[in-house]
Amino acid sequence: MLDIQTYRDLESFRKRYRAEAPGWPAAVQQAIRTLAISGIRDPLSDQPIPPDRLVVSGPNLRETIEADGLNSRQRAELIVLRRLIEAGELLPLDKLRMYVSEAVTPFARYLQARVPHLRSSEYLPEPDHWLRGKVANRDIRRIGLPPAALQCVLCNEVFEHVEELDKALVGIAEVLNLGGYLLATLPLAYGQYESVIKARWRGDDVEPELLCEPEWHGDPVHPEKGSLVYQIPGWELLDQLRRAGFRDAALHAVSTTSYGVLGEELPIVFVLMAKR
Repeated sequence: MLDIQTYRDLESFRKRYRAEAPGWPAAVQQAIRTLAISGIRDPLSDQPIPPDRLVVSGPNLRETIEADGLNSRQRAELIVLRRLIEAGELLPLDKLRMYVSEAVTPFARYLQARVPHLRSSEYLPEPDHWLRGKVANRDIRRIGLPPAALQCVLCNEVFEHVEELDKALVGIAEVLNLGGYLLATLPLAYGQYESVIKARWRGDDVEPELLCEPEWHGDPVHPEKGSLVYQIPGWELLDQLRRAGFRDAALHAVSTTSYGVLGEELPIVFVLMAKR
């Protein structure tokens, strides 16, 4: 079963949360048992993935339930992408001009094998980083592609680390053509409108201002130090996107045992979708 519900404001999600949250822990446990018996399907091809190829490496189901290089939240994003293609909102993968803000991850390799016109990059501010010259170096605040060069941009777990998020959203809008889409996953402060600000950027050569105990997330190209969290976006992100030049912005709540999309605290994964 595939359940996708779309929200354009916090209050509409709150109504569902108040009505359904008491039953969610039991629903998650039932879904885990189903996955262990039936396996899942690939989010783009529907090819079956048997249970013995699933890896649950920790309690955070949004980040785990791994198979063929994809985890739960990444499959959720690809399900939304597939729906846009099937609805005629985006071109098929073999014709789609797409950018993804990662290049050396299993998710990037999955797309590189399926999207001929894919552009991918990593953020490599150090001039002597060993990946320099091997993959494109791009800063999401200024992607560096011509205006309207892309039909789709994918960002996974990036927005919480961006020093100047408003600037990045404007830049993404500029490289998308009219009718193009931004799809993203991110940790969401799902219960509030305001973002949780953890650090403030003060310039490229200045240490950021820390507003609380610093939080670091894993970074595949900087595994020794990780990536600092500047903010956990709240629902105000949808308004930020509209101000940045997107005509529509919404959060899709995706849940499906068929494709192995689950969360832990919530039995859903949020996928951000914004249309240029």
